[in-house]
Amino acid sequence: RSSRDPACGPCCRQRPCTLREILAGRDLAASPRLALWIELLTVAHLAGQPRPRPRPGVPLHPADLPSRTVECALARLAGQAVESRHPELAPFFRPEDLAGHVAGVAAGWLAGGHWRCGLATEVGWQAGRYRWADAGRALAGWCGRRDRPHPDTGHWRSRGLDLPAHTVDGQLALLRAHPTRCLPGRSLLFGGVPAGPLESAVNALSDAADPATRLAEATAFLDTGPAEMAGTGDRTDNPTDDGAGAGWPVRLLVPHSAAG
Repeated sequence: RSSRDPACGPCCRQRPCTLREILAGRDLAASPRLALWIELLTVAHLAGQPRPRPRPGVPLHPADLPSRTVECALARLAGQAVESRHPELAPFFRPEDLAGHVAGVAAGWLAGGHWRCGLATEVGWQAGRYRWADAGRALAGWCGRRDRPHPDTGHWRSRGLDLPAHTVDGQLALLRAHPTRCLPGRSLLFGGVPAGPLESAVNALSDAADPATRLAEATAFLDTGPAEMAGTGDRTDNPTDDGAGAGWPVRLLVPHSAAG
């Protein structure tokens, strides 16, 4: 490999991969479970959701695989996840940077069972209609006085979000009317290609006819953590509107599975 992808790991940065090593990484990347995990890890960053974690006792690759093979597969999958969403991400940050971040985060988890990033500090990766997901959660869940602006108003303004209302509820109303809320959801969540990597992985892991059941079955090997609001209060993004208790992938993705 004469040039390195931004998502390449430490092994590849030390020495370019041989063709044999690249092919081994490609073969591992064909694993539906590994592919689905990286897709949902990408979506979690974009929509401000808890990072999905492989459940204990569910290996995503053979234990004797070289680190280089794993890194190569993760780089391929992260690059694929970002590339399929490139037009939706480019207005907010360099998509290639997210590919490297997701690959590194996944490698860190597989190597030691810990994250290299936390939800509270990763808001810069939120994009599209979920760009201000953290602000929506903060406003909707604020337990202090609501007759004045939220205390994080200045911080949000420094990031580019101006909510010049005098009350928390007024700010929430402005956020719900923000232009980013009109951006399409499907192309950001699933990628802008028909039957993309996320849907292909889900379909390989479950043949259930119902989309919600199929996604729930396909993601059974993952712990998606506590449900959190991904946006600012419409039915698609507000977990309190779904009494079924489904995890965030089902709640967030199924409403967008057939339309933007």
